Amino acid sequence: MELLQALSDRYRVSHMLSCARELDRHFIPARYPNVYESGYPSQYYDEAASERAIECCEAIMSWVVEKLRELGLES
Repeated sequence: MELLQALSDRYRVSHMLSCARELDRHFIPARYPNVYESGYPSQYYDEAASERAIECCEAIMSWVVEKLRELGLES
């Protein structure tokens, strides 16, 4: 989320912030499975949560590709 906020002076990013928040929630737990006080990661994730994360990732990546094209950079 911080990366998008840093771009807010150049680009309209407000529509991407909810997706950035969604992905931020997965940053630490995905790297450190013992982050939860009890249980294990698969108890905290289900198909719906995974689908939301994938949709948000795809939305942000599409936005980034669009901005790169606007700058004349092809991905």
